[in-house]
Amino acid sequence: MSLLKNYLVILQLVSFSLNNMCLFLPVYLPAHAEKTGISQTDAANLMTIAGLCDTSARIVFGFLGDLKLALPSRVIVLASLYMGVVCHFVALFTDLGSLVFLAVSMGLLGLSSVSYNPNLAVELVGVDHMGKMLALSQLVSTVWFSIQYPIHGE
Repeated sequence: MSLLKNYLVILQLVSFSLNNMCLFLPVYLPAHAEKTGISQTDAANLMTIAGLCDTSARIVFGFLGDLKLALPSRVIVLASLYMGVVCHFVALFTDLGSLVFLAVSMGLLGLSSVSYNPNLAVELVGVDHMGKMLALSQLVSTVWFSIQYPIHGE
């Protein structure tokens, strides 16, 4: 409970929970692609592109985290800002090229907060409290996931 007295911890929990909304982009991307007239095969290929980009990005973020070239908080803020702007324009992505751009963006930056969460925990509370911070993050995100499907709807 001593962690909850730190305002940065509370801010990180809120940020981690909101950033995890990007986990729902893959759920809705194929449906949005088909709604705009893209074939099922191309919609499936969009998911493959996003998955390959996500796998590559996790490896790169791991190296960046080990090299300590940038603070995890700054990387997460920039990635979240970028994804927020991109997601505001999803309705304008109506052709295959723009949907590939969305899939690449989603794969490269959409889940960076998940990759950088342990590094961010060390930055905010130190190595001594990292285990408690990660457990608290998972608890909050699990509760958030349970209410997101009713919020998002169909």
